[in-house]
Amino acid sequence: MAASNRSRERWSHFEPPPNIILTSTPAGWSVAEFHEITSPRFGSFDQGDVAARDITLSWTLGPLRVRYGANRSFEDVARRPVVYMPGDGQRAEWAGVETSLLVYLPGSFNDQALGFSAHVVRPNLVDHQLTKIEHLTQLIRVDVRAGSPVGSAVGESLLAGLLGVMFPDDERTRSLQQKHAPKVIARMLEYIEANLGEPLSLLQIATQANISVRHMSRAFKAATWYAPHDYIVRRRVNKATELIRDGELSLTDIAIAVGFSSHAHMAAAFRRVGDPPPSRFRNS
Repeated sequence: MAASNRSRERWSHFEPPPNIILTSTPAGWSVAEFHEITSPRFGSFDQGDVAARDITLSWTLGPLRVRYGANRSFEDVARRPVVYMPGDGQRAEWAGVETSLLVYLPGSFNDQALGFSAHVVRPNLVDHQLTKIEHLTQLIRVDVRAGSPVGSAVGESLLAGLLGVMFPDDERTRSLQQKHAPKVIARMLEYIEANLGEPLSLLQIATQANISVRHMSRAFKAATWYAPHDYIVRRRVNKATELIRDGELSLTDIAIAVGFSSHAHMAAAFRRVGDPPPSRFRNS
């Protein structure tokens, strides 16, 4: 899969550069990036500092050895996710061919997702948090590999989930968030209904209610029993079913009209919610 110029620029400090085997760019992501890479057998990198407000999550999936700075000996890289905060930078050499998964979280998205500036707090992750991060990262990988068939909202929800695990809030914050939930939910549902045919973003939906993505996702699920991206998919499937039964548009035109990128993606959404394929409704 061809990587964007921006994706390749991220690896300009590696010699030789890794092989980018999967990237979120073709999946239509706009707020963050996901990369799956394989490293050449030997090489070096000089990362400099992570950007002033960005966070990078790196997960090496197998044995890889790295020699940092002026160290003479190589060390095994932990096979668990590692979070790099703004200001973190390093020079090193590596040995071994291995696959790694990386998530780049820009400061602007982090602030909107959490409701505060995450770059000022360094997370101290424990085992249960790392296990959740591994699970969410694998779900991101699956969604990107499939081309994000039901839209970018799934990826955004998973990214917000990653941040929520890294930076959990307290009970007082949750209580304050829930206080205004009914009005917040009403505004979000109206916005979703009015924009079903558009590429809905969780950031856009949260902005309509003037809340963080984390607050929005929690309040939305408490009120509707669905995560925001699941609700969007179900509403699109329901709307598509209505249009299919009308019989006036082709299945491809209906898919585009309700916000799917193609007939195939619409069919995948029907399978996801457990409905028969779209063609069945055409004949019912």
